[in-house]
Amino acid sequence: MHNFIKYTLLIAVSLFLVYCTGSNNRSTNAKVSIADLPGVEFSTDKELGTLKLVKGNIANLNDFDVSDPVQSAFEIIQLFRNDFKLFDPENELILSKNQKDDLGFIHITFERVINRVPIFGDELKLHFNKRNNLYYINGNYHPSQNSNINPSPSLAKAKAEETALGNFSDKNKISIQNSRLVFLPINGKLKLSYEINLIGKESYPFNNTVFIDAETGKSLGIINNLNE
Repeated sequence: MHNFIKYTLLIAVSLFLVYCTGSNNRSTNAKVSIADLPGVEFSTDKELGTLKLVKGNIANLNDFDVSDPVQSAFEIIQLFRNDFKLFDPENELILSKNQKDDLGFIHITFERVINRVPIFGDELKLHFNKRNNLYYINGNYHPSQNSNINPSPSLAKAKAEETALGNFSDKNKISIQNSRLVFLPINGKLKLSYEINLIGKESYPFNNTVFIDAETGKSLGIINNLNE
């Protein structure tokens, strides 16, 4: 009798575990791979190892939450996290754009962040057609970082803005549009920097982005947006 009860309990526990595993979100399955999807083509960035382009019948919003495409996009990235090389997408990505075009296609753009600080130039885009199929992914972004990167600057923002203006002889004709902390990719490393956007006053033709090292205060680069 004792063995029968023990055997019955083991079966009950096993069935319970199977039920729990089946009811969990599919994103818990780390073995799912884009390479296993029939007819789907993809390429990766040779330096970063992250997905650069994916096209084909990748997933469908109806299998997730069609009423919340952004959250569904997070779940899809989590489902294929080994391919994306992003292992905590909800903390490593922030929504940049959520657009629906005239054809009813949805285009979701994420910005890659570390401790809520964006990596300059990093984007990941997911595109859904009007049948809710995820048919195209493109992007350029860094993978999850193993080391803890400190997002706290040594240099005050006001000092960085002063340095940025000091790069130009016509600084009296320009003003600061906005500034923020970013990680700037330089020679394979991420440098904590201030991204400072400068524009001309009134009709003065000027639109530059200046990067200032958030530790040393040195200028790291200038982008002339009028020439872009």
